[in-house]
Order: sequence, then C-alpha cells, then structure tokens
Amino acid sequence: MLALRSGESTGHIVRSRACDGVIVSTTRSAPSTRAPDPHYHESAHLCLVVHGTDVETRAGRTYRRQAGDLHFYHTGESHASTVHSTRFTSALVEFGSRFLSRYALTEDQLARAVRENGNAPFLVLQLQHELQHNDAHTPLGLHALALELVNYSRERFEPATPRWVSTVAQMLEEHAHAPLSLGELAAACGAHPVTISRQFRRYFNCSLGEYRRRIMVRRSLPLVDEATGTLSHVAFACGFADQSHFIRTFRRATHFRPSEYRQL
Repeated sequence: MLALRSGESTGHIVRSRACDGVIVSTTRSAPSTRAPDPHYHESAHLCLVVHGTDVETRAGRTYRRQAGDLHFYHTGESHASTVHSTRFTSALVEFGSRFLSRYALTEDQLARAVRENGNAPFLVLQLQHELQHNDAHTPLGLHALALELVNYSRERFEPATPRWVSTVAQMLEEHAHAPLSLGELAAACGAHPVTISRQFRRYFNCSLGEYRRRIMVRRSLPLVDEATGTLSHVAFACGFADQSHFIRTFRRATHFRPSEYRQL
C-alpha cells in the first residue's frame, strides 16, 4: 500500500503552502484508466471536492463524491478513488502532529468539526482563496483560517451543548428549500424561540439567516461546477431570489465569484 508523506498527493499538486504545521494544497487528477491502488496519508487531512466526480472506497464502503463534498481522513486511514470526470480538482488541508499538539486538539475533534460544522467547506475554500495570493502575508492568512476551522470544534462540542442544537441543524438541512419560522424550529426541538435566537451564533458561528444561505450555497457547488449550467438557473434551483443575490451570497461565503470558482 502506498504511504503518502507530509505534503504528498496521488494527484498533481497545482499549488501548495505550509505554515505552522498545516499544509494547504490544490490538486488535480486525470480520469482513472485502471483499478485504483489504496493509499494512506501519514498526517490527518481534509479533502474538499472542487470540480468533478469520483467514486471512493474507504473502510469497506464505496460512495460517490462530487463538488462541495468534504471528508476527513485519519492518519493511516486507507482509501482509494476512481476519477470519472475529465476534470477533478480537490482542496487538501493537512494537519501535522505538531499543529495538533500545539493547540491540544485530537483527530477525533477535527473529524467531528467537519461532520457537524456547516461552515467547514467554506473555510476550506477561503483557504484556497488565500493560497492563490501566495505572497508574504499568505502564511498568516492560512494559519488564521485553519485555527478558525479547528477552534470551532473545541467551542461547539462542549459537554453541555444543548440538545436543540443538533435538532435545529438537522431541520435546516432537511428543509433547505422550504420556508421555516422560528416558532416551527422551537416547537420541533423543544426550546424557546428566544433561546434559539440568542444562542444560535454561539453554536453555529453565524446568524440563523446566514446559516440557511450557506446551506443554499453549498448545494449550488455541483451546479456551478457544470460548465453548461447558467448562473440564473443555478440561482433559481437553489432558492435564491435572482442571479445577483446568488453571486453576492456565493462570494461572501467562499470569497470566490462563481466564475472564479469554475476556474479554480
């Protein structure tokens, strides 16, 4: 089995930068012509699919990945993927042991942050935006964004996290295209509307309205990735009022215009 050392990838590394135990990279892979060989990384990392689709096998399970899908991989975790599209681009964020020990973080905390932090894909894209600058200020920007991603897990997953938090997150995800009132959310999770409105930012790191719009943007990524899809069609399909509203919201969440994202 192939072992990938720090900073290595099975794909072609387009750009990469290391700072304080974190390595941020952009990689591209060609369509697979044979059965994939399993491999593992010697450091924990995140992988966000930016363009294209593939089929990945991990822990005896096979699943399809598309633009906007973000996954966490533990150190030494075996996986293999078959690229199906002519263009496959991924964003990698690798966390070295020095970074984890410095900030008293475990791999399990990182994994849970990815699974339950709705802002995680956008933070990875913002890391990619910072990576493109590649100037003297880039390490500082990358370091700050990486800490914003991992510190979220430490603050969010306190032992005393209220039960309503996970219920609200699930409802917002399942009803992304349907209007929801604060009263409906409160009734479903058994919390007072005032409690949700006052404490939402503490647990979700943004306002309730912004969180809903981020879900819409995340669901737009596979559609934006399709070169034949018009932005007005994408905006309508994802529940935005118009194309201008969609572009503004997309840029605020990812730091890219949709046209820039397509070129990433």
